Amino acid sequence: MKFGLLKAFVLGSVVPLAVALNACGDDSSSTSGPVNNDGFRGGIPDTVETFVELSNYDCGKSLRCVTTYLVEYHGKAVCDGENGWVFSPLVEKMGCDFFTESGHFREEEFSSSSTELVPDPNLETEESSVSSSKGAWAYLNPDIDYSEFTDARDGQVYKTLSTSTQTWMAQNLNYDPGDVSDMGEYAWSGCYNNKADSCSKYGRLYTWQVAMNNADCAHGKECKPNGFVQGVCPSGWHLPSLYEYEVLINNFDSKFGYNHTIEALSSTAGKYLRSMTGWDSSGNGTDSSGFSALPAGYRNYHGDFYDAGRYATFWSASEFNSTDAYYLRLYYNMDDVILNYRDKGNVFSVRCFKDN
Repeated sequence: MKFGLLKAFVLGSVVPLAVALNACGDDSSSTSGPVNNDGFRGGIPDTVETFVELSNYDCGKSLRCVTTYLVEYHGKAVCDGENGWVFSPLVEKMGCDFFTESGHFREEEFSSSSTELVPDPNLETEESSVSSSKGAWAYLNPDIDYSEFTDARDGQVYKTLSTSTQTWMAQNLNYDPGDVSDMGEYAWSGCYNNKADSCSKYGRLYTWQVAMNNADCAHGKECKPNGFVQGVCPSGWHLPSLYEYEVLINNFDSKFGYNHTIEALSSTAGKYLRSMTGWDSSGNGTDSSGFSALPAGYRNYHGDFYDAGRYATFWSASEFNSTDAYYLRLYYNMDDVILNYRDKGNVFSVRCFKDN
């Protein structure tokens, strides 16, 4: 697996993160290294070559705040205590106290004023078959051999699912597009109930023009998309079309058919697409597809949030008219999958689809 090199902006100039950390007194060759708040490392080495190697180490609750120097990223990785690894500038939000071997707190270790990780645009990312790090994505189907993809824009890692004809992200997109207010009246992207932990759990929510990354696709405008629409997805991926959703559903309900233009329903495919955990009222699916849909809920164009735990709703790149676009929805209390259209001002999840 190859990941994009991460760099740090330091006082307006770009330097490798390793240099920035060394300037703060860090030495990646140290044999002791920072420990967690309880002084326990749990077998995690001070230096790890690749993210794949790092994912082999347990990163459970007892190891929260343990750090290691990740050579591939030229910087520190911090255990979040939930089988995940965090990189600056998100580290300071964890509330960790980082200690040296002698037990002294080193405030500058992850100072957001001195370092900010950004991807190197000159390097690409690629997928790799990795099954050893499934613990970081506990809700995914353990019987599926997922691959991984790293978004070079922010370093986030996504599991991916491949069939004979399609490759999907097996997780909702969690990319923050920044300020989107110039894209139109209804343009918005954020976390369910405006809580950051909802983004960590479910991914972000997007209005349609933000998902399309096109102000001309706003409510009241007909943008007539054609071909692959990358939208808010990373390079090499795109927002799925209505047809690509139809192919997915037909894999589990051959009677569903194609070329739908109004509401279309499969009464059976939903249970194969829903994740095995996370749904209200015993609404978990079998997830035999590996699609692992989580019930992220949605926000309407008035700004009200609804139905986390109950509904999963995903935008497509297909437009119905100037006010509506097509989406896919799954339910907690039935095995239905619906393709329909709704107002572009609604705020739904995004699943990215790999370019052919």
